Amino acid sequence: RDSIIEEETYQIIHKAIQTLPPQSRKIMFLSLDGYKNQEIADHLNISINTVKTIKLRAFRTIRNDLDPQIFTLFLISCGGLNKLIPGWRK
Repeated sequence: RDSIIEEETYQIIHKAIQTLPPQSRKIMFLSLDGYKNQEIADHLNISINTVKTIKLRAFRTIRNDLDPQIFTLFLISCGGLNKLIPGWRK
């Protein structure tokens, strides 16, 4: 039962990411694949600050689109917001 709920949650999250603009989508999927911000920046030939900004905007969009509990599960699956956007509370 838990695996069914987990799979449905991932499908909802994946669908939310698919609604993002192409560059945001790439960055979010790379981040979910475990790439660090600098690695994403190098891979896409953009600045690390651009990566951070796009990720922050993408998280805001996804948070607004998803049910709060699903967004929380999304953050947990990503390893937490602090891992994805270091210093986001500053």
